[in-house]
Amino acid sequence: MKEKIELNAIRDSDISSFLSRYGLLEKFNNGQCHCECCNEIVTRENLGGFLIKDRQIILFCNLTDCLDIAMNNYES
Repeated sequence: MKEKIELNAIRDSDISSFLSRYGLLEKFNNGQCHCECCNEIVTRENLGGFLIKDRQIILFCNLTDCLDIAMNNYES
């Protein structure tokens, strides 16, 4: 039996307005946002995912290991 997973997504064209809403756009554009797991700078090219926890954005790069950690260790 397949496991059902809820997946929320954001269009690439909406990333700027999304990050702006949470006060992260300038930091993101200046290379100051890092992956929660590996500390790699997160850019548009390697943005793998994010979680919203306590009205804060937690960013993850697109490395499989980081996304696995995000899925297994963080509650959304």
